[in-house]
Amino acid sequence: MPLDVRNRKIKGLADLRTRVGRMDHLTESYKIYLRIASLEMEKAHRGVEHRHVSSREALLDRRFREIDDEKRRLFEAMSMRDTTLKELRPAHEERVQKIARQTAAKKAERKAAEGPQPRQIAKAEEQRRRETQAARKRGPRQPRQGFKLRY
Repeated sequence: MPLDVRNRKIKGLADLRTRVGRMDHLTESYKIYLRIASLEMEKAHRGVEHRHVSSREALLDRRFREIDDEKRRLFEAMSMRDTTLKELRPAHEERVQKIARQTAAKKAERKAAEGPQPRQIAKAEEQRRRETQAARKRGPRQPRQGFKLRY
């Protein structure tokens, strides 16, 4: 091997030269123009968005006013109706209460006259008879205590 090859220093990764730090990215004019263009596009986009939000806000405000007007009209109609009903209410309430008292008195008289219902008595006697016959055949009925799974 020649002598100058042995004395030559071997270069590594730390010895590589890069362009970092030599030039600021804002000093290049095309990058500045590109950044300005992107900002202008964002501004235009936000302007359109702002117009849409403003129109939507106007629509909502108008609807709120319509709702308030309709509520006011309904309350007015209800108060007019209530004043009319107040004038008619006493006579109507007296009639309704009189009819209710009469029907209640008639029901009480019927129940007192009838006594226990014959059909209910017959059903109860039939049920007791069936239970007695079942108890004679199988013995007294055991109360159920849950269920068992059978496989």
